[in-house]
Amino acid sequence: MKNINRILKSKIIGLLALLVMALPPFSGMVMANNSNKQVKQAPKKPYGKYLAGLHAAIHNDLGAAADFHEQALAIDPENRMILQKSFMLFIADGRYTQALKTAHKLDELGVSDSIIQMFLFLEQFKAGNHEAALSRLDNIGDAGVYGLFKPLFKSWVFMAQGKSAEAEANMDKLLASMGFKNFKKFHAGLFYDYYGKTQLAEKIYSESLIVAGTMTLRTIEAYGILLRRLGRDEDARQLYLNYLEKSPDNETLLRALYNVDNSVQAHPGITSEKDAIAEIFYTAANFLMQDNIRRPATAYLRFANYMKKNFYISDYLLGQIFEADEYYDGALKSYGRIGKNHPL
Repeated sequence: MKNINRILKSKIIGLLALLVMALPPFSGMVMANNSNKQVKQAPKKPYGKYLAGLHAAIHNDLGAAADFHEQALAIDPENRMILQKSFMLFIADGRYTQALKTAHKLDELGVSDSIIQMFLFLEQFKAGNHEAALSRLDNIGDAGVYGLFKPLFKSWVFMAQGKSAEAEANMDKLLASMGFKNFKKFHAGLFYDYYGKTQLAEKIYSESLIVAGTMTLRTIEAYGILLRRLGRDEDARQLYLNYLEKSPDNETLLRALYNVDNSVQAHPGITSEKDAIAEIFYTAANFLMQDNIRRPATAYLRFANYMKKNFYISDYLLGQIFEADEYYDGALKSYGRIGKNHPL
């Protein structure tokens, strides 16, 4: 009896296999009610690409992460969650065209994140649309670092418009406010130097020396250049030597000292309002990297590079971040943008 059951079972399985083989290949379409009408395949979902992008981002492969998010957006271009994450990844990987497109889409959808509005401000300011840029500034919140950025941005927009009195009043108000003293003094020094008030700029820089150890390398560099342009090469030389005692192998200071000793002409660090905006982001990234806060620093460096071409010190810091994250493709691209004859 058992043998008979085994034989019957074997034959039934064989028949079922033949029936399956006789069916047409699966093509994502099914027949309904024995008619010739085909039911359409279910719409694609973006979440596989989205999750793959998140996985790549976790492993610091920003290029792959941005690729996957771009594919996810192609499937679901209205998805706010994917749009927001994609925007940050496009910025981090330097894909400015995609980042702008995504930022405008988010703006249309009513997403008012300050970092998105800030990038849209940069777009307008870079294009010379100063009134539109000021309108974008009004959409940026005042919390955290934006409360520092906004007045600086506004001063440089006013300067670009030729409204020097408004620009100066705005800068003076910022200097009188609390917090971020070193950051503000550095950028006020750059501002008044660019404005032509070099004596005031020198006074602001020198005030940073009163409290030992508060002057950043970037401020030392800017102060030294200003001193040299005022015909005070020996003061600039002493400034560099004082700080080289603390950092004897610092290449930036050694190069600055070489320039003094060899009478290499000193040029202003800021030559346009756009340069000044780029410097704001670079300085912010430098401060963040003192605490190894890499992701926001990456975004700020990308903003800096968006505003200023051939900003090699920004490229160099970006390369260092990517190298530390083992994102070697990004590191090589960043280092590769640095001019061959540049000391970096």
